[in-house]
Amino acid sequence: MHYIEDVIPLGNFHLKVTFRGGEVKVFNAKPYLTGPIFEPVNDPDYFAHVDVDEIAGSIFWPNGADFCPDFVYALPDAETSPSSAVLALDVRFSDDALQVRLSDGREVSVPLEWFPRLRGATPEQRNNWRLIGRGIGIHWEDVDEDISVATLLRT
Repeated sequence: MHYIEDVIPLGNFHLKVTFRGGEVKVFNAKPYLTGPIFEPVNDPDYFAHVDVDEIAGSIFWPNGADFCPDFVYALPDAETSPSSAVLALDVRFSDDALQVRLSDGREVSVPLEWFPRLRGATPEQRNNWRLIGRGIGIHWEDVDEDISVATLLRT
């Protein structure tokens, strides 16, 4: 029997789960958020209210939706399975930097100077982005810019 000691929502319906003994796994919950009990959990803001049931060692949400720790443990780690890599979850901008939150919990910040199309874009154009390939990259239609997570991690 496995026991979850900590859970951190990473965004894009991924959870960083720490099991008793220190083993850590990134769990992509999205494919399993089905059925009436999980309807509210499909809202990203509500999803972030995940917590650990200290008695059962499971993860749960305020409406009673939960995942058994053995179920979570048996699934492939979203970060190490061949079909998965570190993915972009969210994009923000400061006055002079592009900031990308990643599925492994890191945030990468790079100077806008490195991406002239984004540097010259309006705030509205910068905020009109979408993830490509489930988060392997980011696309800005208005300025015809594509940046992969791999590129951001090499910088």
